[in-house]
Amino acid sequence: MWQRIGFALLVITLLAGCSTEKASPQLPENRTVQKSLVEPLDAKNEAMGSQSSAPSSTETALKKAEEPRAAADEEVPPEQKVIYRADVQMRVSRFKQAREQLEKEARKLGGYIVNESESRDDRTLRGTIVFRIPQQRFQDFLSSLEKWAVEIPSKQIQGTDVTEEYVDLKSRLRAKQAVEKRLLELMKQAKKPEDLLNITNHLSQVQEEIERIKGRMRYLDDRIDYATVTVNLEQPVVLENPNAGLWQQILQSFVDSTAWLLNAFRRALVFLAAALPPLLILAAIGIPLWNRYRRRRASAPQPPDEN
Repeated sequence: MWQRIGFALLVITLLAGCSTEKASPQLPENRTVQKSLVEPLDAKNEAMGSQSSAPSSTETALKKAEEPRAAADEEVPPEQKVIYRADVQMRVSRFKQAREQLEKEARKLGGYIVNESESRDDRTLRGTIVFRIPQQRFQDFLSSLEKWAVEIPSKQIQGTDVTEEYVDLKSRLRAKQAVEKRLLELMKQAKKPEDLLNITNHLSQVQEEIERIKGRMRYLDDRIDYATVTVNLEQPVVLENPNAGLWQQILQSFVDSTAWLLNAFRRALVFLAAALPPLLILAAIGIPLWNRYRRRRASAPQPPDEN
């Protein structure tokens, strides 16, 4: 009996081993089949993803072309840019002579006249002359004005620092020129007429902006290189016409002397009005002291007469 039981267990063990050997080779085959089915789907999905991420239109390429690029920092500090202006009031004895001498001096220094006006009334001849003088000779020209002036009542000099604006314009110009270069490259690659037209429109806008920036920089360069000096000349008419008739000169001289006396009298009145308060204080203190001194002197005993 025990032999039968042992034989049965041996048969069962053998059958279990065979079933295991038959089942184990099927697992790798199933996994291989599943992997072969999944791989084409993954490759297809990756291809579709790459197609969707790539630029599919000209607008995408244009946006990428117009993206700002980081510019290299300038190691050299920017040169200071200053615009100088001067406004000078001059009184002269000979208007035409002074005007000719000023123009000659400006040309000698490398400058020129940009604007000129002249007016006249019964008493005064006036003129305004606007000079452009190289900035290096700006102070030299201002110093030469004193040679031809009887008096300079006022002189104003103003300097405007445009360094920050100039540096900003240079940075904007470099950025726009980089965009222009990228758009020109896109234009060479364009194949469709509508793409070429779209790129051309963007390129024209960028080029217009470049011309505006260059125009502003040229204007600043001109104002920086040449200072603006406005000279206002003033001269009495009687000095401008010395060949007038005798009676006219006598009359004009009488009028001028009368005006001078009136101005002197007016200035004297103004001076007295300003000096009146301290004079009143001095009088209020000095008069009582003087009276007291006189009374003491009068009450003092007189020395006896020796006779």
